[in-house]
Amino acid sequence: MPKAAIALFLFLSTPLAAQTAAPEVPVDPYTAAVEQTKNTDWAFRLQGASQLGQLRRPEAEPVLLPLLDDARPEVRAAAANALGLLRANSAVPKISELLRKDADASVRGGAAAALAYIRDPAAADALIAAVADADSNVRLTAMRALGVMRVVKAAPALIDVLKDADPAARREAAVSLGRLQAAQSAPALQALVKDPDESVRLEAIRALGAVVDPTTVPELFAALHDAKLSVRLAAAQAFASVGNSTGTAVALEALKAQEPASRQQGASVLRSVGNPKRDLPALDAAFAAEKDPATKSVIDFARVQLKAKVGLKNEPALAEVAVSTAAAAGAPIKKSGHKGAKKKKAAPPPSGAAQ
Repeated sequence: MPKAAIALFLFLSTPLAAQTAAPEVPVDPYTAAVEQTKNTDWAFRLQGASQLGQLRRPEAEPVLLPLLDDARPEVRAAAANALGLLRANSAVPKISELLRKDADASVRGGAAAALAYIRDPAAADALIAAVADADSNVRLTAMRALGVMRVVKAAPALIDVLKDADPAARREAAVSLGRLQAAQSAPALQALVKDPDESVRLEAIRALGAVVDPTTVPELFAALHDAKLSVRLAAAQAFASVGNSTGTAVALEALKAQEPASRQQGASVLRSVGNPKRDLPALDAAFAAEKDPATKSVIDFARVQLKAKVGLKNEPALAEVAVSTAAAAGAPIKKSGHKGAKKKKAAPPPSGAAQ
């Protein structure tokens, strides 16, 4: 059979649908997610709720609200999270109810996180009650939300937590009280400056720096001699926040610390309250020796600020850095110029200048 006849036969024997198939139309992600929330399989409903949260489409609120009553806790938690991402104020009463009454701790924790996203004052009472939740994660999330939302009336409940046996709870309560800047929390926070847990001491000091004038708190002066550099730096920063240079010795020490974050904090303290005559050489040396780009930038900014205090210009530091870095590494420093170059005579000093 001729080749042309074979080709014609194959074409005619192919189903018409295959010959004229149109390209597939892309499925709209929002529509697909909505359909998934109606599926009888909870895993699909979970996926649909999560996707709607990621899409951030406000019209998804009425689709998600019924899922807060879903039989599966995973779906309820995903729906609460999605509504939180949508900042859905209409969902606050129902999410608050989940936080108060849901039997599943993961749902209560998701509800607390969602309320932190939405930041509706109407959720304050539910979050304050959750500070006493039986689940530690729910408690921590609720305290974090109260701090983020600046719920001042939560201060008494948070102060009570400062005596909790769990250091994570004490730490989170201190962080939130610092955000609230509640003056009545100062005595309880002062007691934590000597807490056995380093992270608790650190956050208590930061909170005290935000709540009261650090120069009036004897415990903060004592914290400048804490065994941990992070705690000493927190105290130095607290003093620097009110323009007090008491902690500059700690800041200078931190410039030589192993952790980049500590070196950055030290430079920041010196930038605020450093003495240009005393501290610029230390910052220059730290800048020359620094290998971490982000930390180098922070140190350089501190140098600029200190120079500005005494009217010095911040000239390009490239040549200075090259020389200082070479010296720090023990490498020979190359002199500029070439063989045979004549040295320029130094200009005579102006009349009356010191000899």
